[in-house]
Amino acid sequence: QKRTAGLGTLFGPPDTVLDESIHDKGKEIKIVESILLPKLEPFMEELEKDVVDDRKFTTGAALGTVMGKVFGVRSQAFSTMLDRCPTYVSKDKSLKAKLLTGKTRKVTARGHHFLAHQYYTVTYCNHCQLIIWGIGPQGYQCSDCGLNIHRSCVKSLDENCPGPMVKKEKGNDRISKLMERIMPENTRRKPNSLNLAHAERVRRQQEEAEFTDPESGDRPASGARGHPTEAEL
Repeated sequence: QKRTAGLGTLFGPPDTVLDESIHDKGKEIKIVESILLPKLEPFMEELEKDVVDDRKFTTGAALGTVMGKVFGVRSQAFSTMLDRCPTYVSKDKSLKAKLLTGKTRKVTARGHHFLAHQYYTVTYCNHCQLIIWGIGPQGYQCSDCGLNIHRSCVKSLDENCPGPMVKKEKGNDRISKLMERIMPENTRRKPNSLNLAHAERVRRQQEEAEFTDPESGDRPASGARGHPTEAEL
């Protein structure tokens, strides 16, 4: 409505310029740079803070994503900004970006040594108990105790770092878990045929030892097992 009222030039280029840019990619990029690049500059300082404002951070990242991924802006001025600006569709940053933003990747608070961390699963902030969200790296993780926290929660953190956690050796841990699975199965396992045969032999030897005369080594008559002999009758 404002454009039809003759105020279009206050909010963008005139219609004739927009019509020409439809079939000319170069003109389209110039229009995008002239309008969006000045809008992105105020957000760059916010993007590099240790504790950021979520609204400003996401707005600046959205502008950078649209300019770089949708319109394909590649000017020198924008490329310098893009290296410092996180985007919604990229996980890894270049080496240059890591060097430029290195100062914001490490934070120390209450004994915690926080490092900027990329989360790939749903993780809750250990301070405010809300989901850690945003563009990676979305939050901070303590390199000693493993505490996960929002960037904005760093200054209000109350918990002191308990120190490095004792880590079990992976090899021993795997062996113990394997033994826990094997042992119950062994206790429930039925004896095999070899064990049964051995038990039967032992039983027979014990019976023969009970009915053998220890002095002569001869086995008594059948009556010794409880049946009377002819002489006794």
